[in-house]
Amino acid sequence: MHVKLVQSFPQYKGNLDGLLWLNGVIWTVSGKSSRMISQREKAGGELDLIEEIGCVLKNPGGLAWDGSRFLVLEKVEKAIYTIDSRSKQLKMFLDLLKTKPSAATQILKAASSTVPDIAFHDGNIWITCQAGYSSSVCCFDGQSKKLVKKFFTRGPKPAGISFETTGRLAWVLDASNKELSQFDPSGKWTGNVLKVPLEKPAGLTIDDQGMFWMADLSTKKICQLRKEA
Repeated sequence: MHVKLVQSFPQYKGNLDGLLWLNGVIWTVSGKSSRMISQREKAGGELDLIEEIGCVLKNPGGLAWDGSRFLVLEKVEKAIYTIDSRSKQLKMFLDLLKTKPSAATQILKAASSTVPDIAFHDGNIWITCQAGYSSSVCCFDGQSKKLVKKFFTRGPKPAGISFETTGRLAWVLDASNKELSQFDPSGKWTGNVLKVPLEKPAGLTIDDQGMFWMADLSTKKICQLRKEA
C-alpha cells in the first residue's frame, strides 16, 4: 500500500516547521517568520489566508490542539508551549529536559536528540523523538505531565505523528524511510505501512476525510495525500 499525492500548496511565508488540521483549516508554524498561520483551500488549487498568530520560538516543531489551546514544540530546546486561543499568549507548559529522570527519559535528554512533532489524543500528549535507532514516541499525561508510555518507532527519523479522527489508531511518519507506520495506543505496530512519494517529508496531520497532510521540505510545499491500495 502507499499514499498518492493529491495536491500541493506553496507555504504562505517562512519555513514550514509544523502543521495541524483543525476545524476545516490547515495551521502551519514557522520559526523564520515567528508566526502561526491558518489557511483554507479555495478554488484554483490555492490556500486562502485566514489568520496569523505570533509564535516567537526559535525552533518550533509540531502543532497540536487540546480542545481549548494550541500546543507547540520547541524541538531543539525540547519544551512544550501553549498558545491560548483567545489571548494568543505563549506560555511554557512542560520542559522535557526537567522531567523525572528514568530509563525512558534518557533519550529525550540526550544532546543529539530532537523532538520534531506533537499530537494530542484522549487526554494525552504524544511526541516523536529522533535519536537514531533509539528513536521513539513518548506519551505524557495532559494533566499530571508525567511520562506514561514510550515505544520505539520503525525508523530512525520519526518526523510526524497524528491520530485518525475516526478511531484510536495513530500514524507515524518516518522521514528517512519515507513511510507511514500505523500504531495502536499501546505502541503496538499494526503491520500497516504506507510508502510516501515525497523527497523530504516532515510533519503530519490527518483531516476529517482521512487525508494525510505533510510538508515536503525539498519543495517547501504543503502536501495533501490519499491512501491507495
